[in-house]
Amino acid sequence: RNVSTLTILVMGKGGVGKSSTVNSIVGERVVTVSAFQSETPRPVMVSRSR
Repeated sequence: RNVSTLTILVMGKGGVGKSSTVNSIVGERVVTVSAFQSETPRPVMVSRSR
């Protein structure tokens, strides 16, 4: 079976690296990150296809 869609949910406290993890998984900067403060105050959905 060929699966072309993968859904990943990343949850956790603010400022712990969720956005950096998402960027790493996707392989490009799709979510803003900051070394000094939490940058993503609301849910973000990122979609990529092969």
